Amino acid sequence: MPFIEESDLLELHKDIDKAQIINERLLDQIKFKNKELKRSKIQRNIFAGVTVLFLIASLAITSFTAGLSTSSSKVAETSFSVPLDSLDSFKARIDNLRRENEELSLVKEFYLAKNFLEKETIYSVQIKSFVDNNLTLSSKS
Repeated sequence: MPFIEESDLLELHKDIDKAQIINERLLDQIKFKNKELKRSKIQRNIFAGVTVLFLIASLAITSFTAGLSTSSSKVAETSFSVPLDSLDSFKARIDNLRRENEELSLVKEFYLAKNFLEKETIYSVQIKSFVDNNLTLSSKS
């Protein structure tokens, strides 16, 4: 059996102690990470639960208000009748607005044409003067 010197034995013990300290630190880090993971898992579950409750509540409110609006519209349909005079006045008003719309569209077209003519330059040429002066109408190339 080989002989181990005391200094080597002390170094081995120091190395073992260092390794144990490192292992304890790593174990502490693992425990801390596990706690963080548990906390985040709990937070995620709470958030999911609150979201589900919010969705259920919003669906319930929506269905409740939709039920109220349909029942109130049914009541309104049965109890509300429009007199014929008001319908005739609405038709007359619509016809009046249509005529006014046509007039405004004509005015709009006039101003669009005016704007176009202002932007474009139109040249007028009197061809008879070319013929009287014996000038050719085509360019000589």
